[in-house]
Amino acid sequence: MQARWACRNSCHRVGTFNVNSFVAKGAVLEGAALLHHGPLALVEVHNGNAPPSYVAGTENFYVITRYNWSSYYALAVIELGQEVAAIVNQ
Repeated sequence: MQARWACRNSCHRVGTFNVNSFVAKGAVLEGAALLHHGPLALVEVHNGNAPPSYVAGTENFYVITRYNWSSYYALAVIELGQEVAAIVNQ
């Protein structure tokens, strides 16, 4: 799941779900996210005065936040990794 965000204030985990419970609660997952077999964390990302964004965090998100507790840091590392992978796989 791609996350596009502009972080200015704070963000935090709202809850942890599996794919089925995530979708049952109204979350929209697409593509490979629907095939994910592990837990997903609902992460609320505050965007200054704009409404918050919500992204699904996987085990990788959790591992990154063990190193640095900032959800913004974890999202930035994940997005950077996705961009690098896209360039390498061209």
